[in-house]
Amino acid sequence: MTAPDNEDESGFMTPEMLLADLQQPDQEEDADQIEVQTDDTHSNGSPAPQPLQDFSHIQNERTSFTADSPYFSSFCEKEIQSLTVLSDALKEISTRTKTYVQNGVNMVEATRRLAASCRLKRELSSEADMEDRENEETAFQLRKQAVGEEMVTLLAMLGSVLEETAFAQENMCRSLELTLSETLDAFIESETKMTSILKHQADETTEAAEQVYLKYLTGKAVTKPYSSANNSGNDLDHGASSSNGTAKTRVGNSLRNWSKKAGLSTEITGPRRTASNGSRNNVEGADAELSSELQAAIAKAAYAANLRSTLEQIRLANATAELKRFQLMKQLLSVKHRKRFELGESIVACFHGMNAYYHQCDDLVSGVIPRLNRLQVAQNQLRESFHKVTSPSWRERELTLIDTTNRIKDDYITSVRVMDRVSDGDIVAVKENQDLDAKTVEEEVDFWNLFKMLSSNSRFQRECMPGIIIEGWLYKKSSAMISLNPWSRRWFGMDKDSIFYYRHDSEIRKGSSDVAKYYERVKMCDVVLCTIRELPSDRNGSRYCFQLVSPSEKPLTLQAKSETDYRMWVDGIRSNIEKQLVSGDPLKADLNKNIGLKAKRPSDSNLDAAAYAESFSELPLDVNDDADNVVSTPVGNKRSSLTSFVCKANPVVREIMEMNPICADCGMADPDWASLNLGVLVCIECSAVHRSLGVHVSKIRSLMLDSLNEGEERLVLSLGNDKVNPIWEEGMKQQEGWKKPTELVDRKTREDWIKSKYMWKGFLDFTGTEELSEDERIEKYSRDLFEAARNGDVCGAVYALSHGGSVDWINKNDGGKTPLHASVLVRKVEGQPWLAIETTELLLQNGARMDVLDASSHGLLDCALLGNAELAMVEFLTTKLA
Repeated sequence: MTAPDNEDESGFMTPEMLLADLQQPDQEEDADQIEVQTDDTHSNGSPAPQPLQDFSHIQNERTSFTADSPYFSSFCEKEIQSLTVLSDALKEISTRTKTYVQNGVNMVEATRRLAASCRLKRELSSEADMEDRENEETAFQLRKQAVGEEMVTLLAMLGSVLEETAFAQENMCRSLELTLSETLDAFIESETKMTSILKHQADETTEAAEQVYLKYLTGKAVTKPYSSANNSGNDLDHGASSSNGTAKTRVGNSLRNWSKKAGLSTEITGPRRTASNGSRNNVEGADAELSSELQAAIAKAAYAANLRSTLEQIRLANATAELKRFQLMKQLLSVKHRKRFELGESIVACFHGMNAYYHQCDDLVSGVIPRLNRLQVAQNQLRESFHKVTSPSWRERELTLIDTTNRIKDDYITSVRVMDRVSDGDIVAVKENQDLDAKTVEEEVDFWNLFKMLSSNSRFQRECMPGIIIEGWLYKKSSAMISLNPWSRRWFGMDKDSIFYYRHDSEIRKGSSDVAKYYERVKMCDVVLCTIRELPSDRNGSRYCFQLVSPSEKPLTLQAKSETDYRMWVDGIRSNIEKQLVSGDPLKADLNKNIGLKAKRPSDSNLDAAAYAESFSELPLDVNDDADNVVSTPVGNKRSSLTSFVCKANPVVREIMEMNPICADCGMADPDWASLNLGVLVCIECSAVHRSLGVHVSKIRSLMLDSLNEGEERLVLSLGNDKVNPIWEEGMKQQEGWKKPTELVDRKTREDWIKSKYMWKGFLDFTGTEELSEDERIEKYSRDLFEAARNGDVCGAVYALSHGGSVDWINKNDGGKTPLHASVLVRKVEGQPWLAIETTELLLQNGARMDVLDASSHGLLDCALLGNAELAMVEFLTTKLA
């Protein structure tokens, strides 16, 4: 029996066959060597004239507040300063309490000093000058701001009572020691220690993430791929990883083992003669050097594997930094909230102790009790709001961030294993990675969407600064000829007049407690006087670079963090330049002045970073809180105002929310997340599960944060929970052991229900189709979908889609039309609702393609025009195709 063509007689592949398997078409150019000539630049580098374009879509979108930015840094500095002031104030109260207990002889004086401390004021001697009094008044205002209005009221009441009970007994002093001193000390020690640890971790992880990210952007973190065009013989590319040698050794060992298994003797490796020319050929054994083609394949695979590992490391570093910043934010806000009820409860306990110990003060304490009861109710409401609304939301988002970080960590570990496999000469790994370039690997790991994904997980939303068109991190290249660190990161912004960046003013920060000056604005150029020049990728790997050229300054070279940011800045600057050239003021007094200088004190309409650092929502703006249940909390007021604003600005959103008062899956009140392809409204908790199912199952959009187009609004308005739920839950009674969850269930129960309902379709009613095969069932419901689309029956279309109808099904008896063709031809019938647009939108949301053709090669718009469709449908299709 002869061996197969791809094997020798021993059943093993020969080295030549193995190399033939590995060989792939060589890339003509190194991906890092390609220079891109953009449409906006001539070959000589000069800017080409650009027509006026519409850049109205460029806008400063809401971004994550816990992302690395001056707003987050300013907020943390301010809150830590506030915590320090709070700790000092509470330590003083605790110290005065101990003094009060220990100095029984001077009980009256100690009580008065404690009362003054509770009022957050220090007693000054009669010799104190005006400057001392002014300093004390400033410190008093800082303490009031740090402690909070509720605490100020409580402490003031306590001070009044202490003054009137100056000659109290010792057991009352002991009560004060227990309720004030020890509780406050424990609160101060635990909170300041935890805050310090989290601040250190956040700073370290953020710095580490930024360093690895910058290294990658500047081309310092990834080795260059092997290029056969620049090498010959057995030489490897200078940039190839040292792991190639290991790979070569491993593959050589593999070939040597093959030789042994094949039973080759030394005679085979000796000289032999051919019949044609009689020349001597040396047949190299398994220890011979690898061919240049195999070396090139290994080098390419090693490059791709190393790049993947580098990118996963960067993603892991940034995700870890985001998690640590989130935990720091959570700690600072937790202290901010809990101090209002935990410390307040200690003070209330003091009042109860005085009531028990001082019979002689019965009248005084009795007069305070009614107010104390009201304060106790307020404390309970604050605690309930924190534990039911604020804390669960923080925990949910933290778990999401932890889960994301763990997934990225797993991806990173997998990439390291792949890199090790390539280094060890694993043939499969080499084949899988040898043809992957940087762009392909970046797309596979979804590298450029990392920050957007982390922002969506954190959901600490920040409102945009008024008057700012674009803002974000850019890397500024030093103009010096020699620089140890040529690229420096700066937070740039652009308003209608100028481009500027924020500079950290450390001197002001050290000498002043005014955190609003932590970042100062530095003007770089006037918009109307500058031009922008796009730069191709250089040979060092730097990408997304552009220059700002102004008449009086050197060109400023900037680098964006991603292609999205690059296009946002380039297009946005050009759009602003055009607007200023058309409608700007060429005679402005400060035109081409104050370049490189700090701006004046920002006005109300021109806030700086620190002054605007508080403009974020502690809860996600998509959480619908009940404002009546939140007492004196800015979070509740912000959420209520957002809902009122959106509903007032868009009556359709208000109508949708009124039509769907509870969540389709758990019954929570006031859902404001819509599943466009399902046509239901769900709450924030269920929306997180819907997002995890994938857009092919549920396309989730926020009614508060996202802007739905007319077709999407009409679709959700025509369906809703009352019409869709009976379809998806029609067969629930046939399933034993299942009960619809409530808003109080845990995430696992909620996730099991939603997956069983929409992904596994476990609660649908398939009565009458049990005898049909899977293909027959799809055929039946696809025909039903076609008929529903032909009649403009949007609910019938939902029913057919849920049971397995296909949007791509072709009706061979009707000119090869799909359900989408049928829906665009629906005519209006007097006395009946016309839901053709809603049905068409439903099909599009469920995967129907706008470019689908019928048997006559007619597209949707052609079919509508030839079929004399309704004008509204033609306009709808025109908008979709635009």
